[in-house]
Amino acid sequence: MKRIITIAVFAFTSILSINKASAQVRGVEVNVPFNFTANDKLLPAGTYTITLPSSGVIEIRNRARHISMASVVLPDSRQSEHGGELVFTKYGNRYFLREILCDYASMNVHLPTTKSEEWARTQEAMVQNTSQILLAAK
Repeated sequence: MKRIITIAVFAFTSILSINKASAQVRGVEVNVPFNFTANDKLLPAGTYTITLPSSGVIEIRNRARHISMASVVLPDSRQSEHGGELVFTKYGNRYFLREILCDYASMNVHLPTTKSEEWARTQEAMVQNTSQILLAAK
């Protein structure tokens, strides 16, 4: 009886290991040289890993600073012209993460516009100084 239980436990843990290995989350790593906002959260400059753990949600993580956040995303039909890139919209001195275009990680998504970005856009429209910034992702 103990042998059957041991075999059952071994089989169960083997199946869990296989499921974890096949469910590895692909991601991109990028060094962002400026503070930026994603999902209304201000993130400091640094190296970030961005993963798509489930459909419609990304996780942005900076292990060195112990920062982690999640954001809802929408599918994006645009393709990266450089293999992988993050697209930021700049209003004045504020950067907002707009899109993650990374074919090799199957991550072509855009973040919905937030209230703080709409406010920044309205403020910037008064001075007409909006631009987009692209950063290459590894």
